[in-house]
Amino acid sequence: MRGLIPMNIAIVDDDIVYVKEIKEILERSDIWSDDMKIDSYTSAQNLIIAFSDIVYDIIFLDIETNEVGYNGISAAHYIREKYNDQIVKIIIVSSYEFYHKELYDLRPVGFIGKPIQSDEVLTLFKKCINQMTREQIENSVFLYKKQTVLKRVLQKDIVYFESEKRKMNIVFLFSQDSYYSTIKGTLRQLKTDFFIQPHESFIINLNMVREFLPNGFIMRNNQLIMTSKGRMSEIRQKTKNYLERYHQYV
Repeated sequence: MRGLIPMNIAIVDDDIVYVKEIKEILERSDIWSDDMKIDSYTSAQNLIIAFSDIVYDIIFLDIETNEVGYNGISAAHYIREKYNDQIVKIIIVSSYEFYHKELYDLRPVGFIGKPIQSDEVLTLFKKCINQMTREQIENSVFLYKKQTVLKRVLQKDIVYFESEKRKMNIVFLFSQDSYYSTIKGTLRQLKTDFFIQPHESFIINLNMVREFLPNGFIMRNNQLIMTSKGRMSEIRQKTKNYLERYHQYV
C-alpha cells in the first residue's frame, strides 16, 4: 500500500518476542505502507543513541526494560527533555497498571498491555497516523542539526532566525538555539507564505509579529526587526499578501 505518511517507527522491548509480535501486527495491517520503516531495539539505551541520527515518528516503548543506565521511562524523558522532541508519538507498552499515572507528563498516545492484543496495537497505530496527518496539514516541521543531534520543531513556534557569521540563531518566545547553516539554506526549508526575509540577517515568522510598522516589525518577544531599504517594496507586498490571504485585511 502507498500514499500514507512516510514514517520511521521504533519498537523497544528487551524481550524480542514482543518486538517481533508488534512488528508483525503492524506489517500485516491494512494501513501498512511501503513508505513505513521499522527499527527494533532490545535496549532503551540503544534507542537513545540512535535517536541522535534518526528522527522517529512513532515509538512503541516498553517501560520495563531490564538494563543498567536507562529504562523505558528514563529514555522517554530523555527524548522529550534532552532532545526536546515534542512531536514523536510514544506508545507505552507495560505489564503493570501502576506505572501509568507517572507517565502522563510524557504525553503518550496511549498504553498497550501485555500480553499484546492486536486490536490495541492497531487502534493506537491508526490514532498516531490520524494525529500526524492533521499535524502535517496544520503545522510544518523545521529540522536542523546541532553537532551530531538532529532536532525538529514546529515552524509555528519559531519567532525569527538571525544569521551570525556561519551560524543561525533560531529564536522562540521563551528560548533560543543555534546551528550551522545559512540564510539561503534555512529559507529553502520554510513555508514561505509565513516566513519572509526583511533584512540580510533576519528571517521572520509573520504569524509571530505583534506590530506591523512602516519600516519594520515588532515581534511577539518585543524584538524590533527593521526592513532593509533595498527590500522595502518587496516586503511591503509580501506583508500585504499575507494579511489579505490569512487575515482578510485589505
